[in-house]
Amino acid sequence: MDNKGSAVASTTTSSGNAAADVIAGVNGVMQEISTLLTTEESTREVIRDTAKLLQSSVAACSAAVSRCFFFPSGTSALSAVDMHKALRRSVLELVANDACKHIGVLRGHIQPGLFYKYNEIFRMHMSNLVQVIATVIWLDEAKLVTIPEIEAILGLPTRNIDGAAAVADTDSFGIDLETYLHGLCGIPSELVRYSVNCVIRGEYATPQKISAFLHDLYSGFQQLNLKNDSLRKRFDSMKYDLKRIEEIIYDLTIRGLVVAPPVQAPTTTPTPTPSQSAVQNQQQSTVTTTTPEANKS
Repeated sequence: MDNKGSAVASTTTSSGNAAADVIAGVNGVMQEISTLLTTEESTREVIRDTAKLLQSSVAACSAAVSRCFFFPSGTSALSAVDMHKALRRSVLELVANDACKHIGVLRGHIQPGLFYKYNEIFRMHMSNLVQVIATVIWLDEAKLVTIPEIEAILGLPTRNIDGAAAVADTDSFGIDLETYLHGLCGIPSELVRYSVNCVIRGEYATPQKISAFLHDLYSGFQQLNLKNDSLRKRFDSMKYDLKRIEEIIYDLTIRGLVVAPPVQAPTTTPTPTPSQSAVQNQQQSTVTTTTPEANKS
């Protein structure tokens, strides 16, 4: 009996130790998870605070562009060119001195491979920054800035493949395709607004250039297979900006303020309508058919 009691007590003790080990193991796992969650939440807080600072920097850049759009009337075309160059310098200085600093903080707190985990927190601010940079560069050089060029301006290592304009879909910090396209979708509204101010001060050549660029940009977006999401909605809204710039060019043209583009004659022979074909056939039959009186004479 004593041996049986000892065996039962030993078994109970072993079971209690095993249960204690299981509880201790679960508690240890949960403590590790709690530590990871606390660290992740603190990282998110830092990223949110930095994103707010980045938003202020982008707003300052946008304000600089808006102020420059309303420079006094009566300015010559040469001074407009100088204004575009000065606008680019001032905006890129703001980006380098302020926005790049906040982007560096974001990059420092986001570990490699976790870019898309936190990207939604600051994606809108980055797309607005892309819009500002692309706008001032087009006004200065009349060209569409690429993703590697924007990353170089922001002090980020480029993620493009073999020097191509497209980026690799990696988790490294940079300008992803969706952020870039969202930024491009915001360009038309700004340039259309600028076209109105150009007309007010008597500068009619710039709206024509803007119109050609926006139609090329819209045609480029039509080549993309966009899903029914926020990017698709922003692309669809571009048609209203195109309508506005077309109305501006139309008003300038009918008032004789700009020269309408020449209409090229069609190089192919137009296909006759059925009625035209019937008339031609009747004329040919009249010419070829002769009466007996005509043959005798």
